[in-house]
Amino acid sequence: MEVVLEGVSHTYNGKEYALEEIDLSIDGPGMYLVVGPNGSGKTTLLKIVSLNLRPSRGRVTVDGVDAWNTSKKEFAELKSRFVYSHDKPILLRGTFRYNLTMGGRLSGRVDEDFMKRLVELFRVEKLLERKSWELSAGQAKICSLIRALSVKAEVYALDEPFNSLDSSNVSRLLSVLRELSNTKAVLVSTHFLYEGLLNSAKKTIRLINGKIA
Repeated sequence: MEVVLEGVSHTYNGKEYALEEIDLSIDGPGMYLVVGPNGSGKTTLLKIVSLNLRPSRGRVTVDGVDAWNTSKKEFAELKSRFVYSHDKPILLRGTFRYNLTMGGRLSGRVDEDFMKRLVELFRVEKLLERKSWELSAGQAKICSLIRALSVKAEVYALDEPFNSLDSSNVSRLLSVLRELSNTKAVLVSTHFLYEGLLNSAKKTIRLINGKIA
């Protein structure tokens, strides 16, 4: 699967650009790092790549198909190949378990076995019946990440996935992302430049003031 951005720019207020004249190719499986200071456009880029945000200008193609100039049906099919995970966990009222299964209920393409494996890996079995409002920031983040990573997709766009995680869970997540990137495209926006992450990167995209440096 190939995702290509050509001359992509985006503005939220019609004046200042969050992204400007971005040319980028996500060409098949691998780890793609999106790095840069806060406000550099990392989140905007991930949302555009994953078809969650239409750019103000430019073209996004998925395997040669102009994503934003196709039928609603074909766009929905294209978008189903992506998963986007927000930087801040979005949990519904309910238990940890209930929130984990939301991805499957919404998409219909959850990998139950992989979800169980992640629950065990992150050692959250005892949290499954805990209410979402009782979770710590780190526990909520893990819930959100397991839910996203358990949905079957070809491209995973993860916005600041290491935020709120302790060192043990950072290591666990790194191992999962490295494994996943063998067969999937994994985009990770981060300002934490872990050595293990940098060494695993197929491509590193550095953003400064909305432009690729």
